[in-house]
Amino acid sequence: MLKQIKYLSEALLACIYFLVCYLLPLEVASSLSGKLLEIIGCLFKANKVAYKNLTLCFPNLSEQEKHKIIKKMWNNLGRVIGEIPHWQTMSSKKFTEQVTICDYSNGGFQKVKSALFLSAHYGNWEIFPRFLKENNLNLSLVYRPANNPFVDYIISRARHKHGILLIKKGIGGIRKIMESLKLGHLIGMLVDQKTNDGIEVPFFNLPARTTSAPANLALKFNIPIYLACVTRIRGAQYKIEIFPAIIASTEENTHSITSRINLKMEQWIRKDPTQWFWVHKRWDKKLYYD
Repeated sequence: MLKQIKYLSEALLACIYFLVCYLLPLEVASSLSGKLLEIIGCLFKANKVAYKNLTLCFPNLSEQEKHKIIKKMWNNLGRVIGEIPHWQTMSSKKFTEQVTICDYSNGGFQKVKSALFLSAHYGNWEIFPRFLKENNLNLSLVYRPANNPFVDYIISRARHKHGILLIKKGIGGIRKIMESLKLGHLIGMLVDQKTNDGIEVPFFNLPARTTSAPANLALKFNIPIYLACVTRIRGAQYKIEIFPAIIASTEENTHSITSRINLKMEQWIRKDPTQWFWVHKRWDKKLYYD
């Protein structure tokens, strides 16, 4: 009962927060939400996880440099949250004004019947589904539900406005992914977080449990893998980069393909570490023992 009350309270606060952000102009909502989380982010337990991750990945950084990166990370995350209500209702004209597209695949993703679209919790990952909608492409998004079922409903409802089919991670999700592929849908996944049943491949020169699902699907169904990076340029202005397809060949295995995916995402993060979600325990849990 207490947990239900807690969940309902959190959901109510989320609704109020999103409503306030919606009523404000996009840039104002983004800026204020970013500044708010920048101030209070240091109070969360996850702040220590971010420091640990930065120490693991960039051992030569000073404490001052790590503090600066984490402060900007919280600001970016706050902006992501504050912008969510606007991406759902924004006109196509406004969207093209806010988002620049760099398609290094030369439109390849628009010519295939089915494909995998992979990204990371980097920049603003929430706007990519809107981009696909603008291009009249069907997307099935594989996701992990929020712990709070009411908050999960709010987020899922917002994503449904883009015509997205949501697939929960798990055994049942594999069947739905295969059904979506048969329908000619693009399959979207965020694959930068730890998966306990994944395979160990390098990420920042450390072994990291990573989902093997994209590589397995690419090999089994002979479909291309596209990596897409959404980078914040300034304020609520973004650049979406779509990279040339990774074509799984019979000479490659699951491990080598997954390693290529991790390496590409690592390159994005190294380019601007302030835009990645450092608060996730990405590596072996033993590394986080104090």
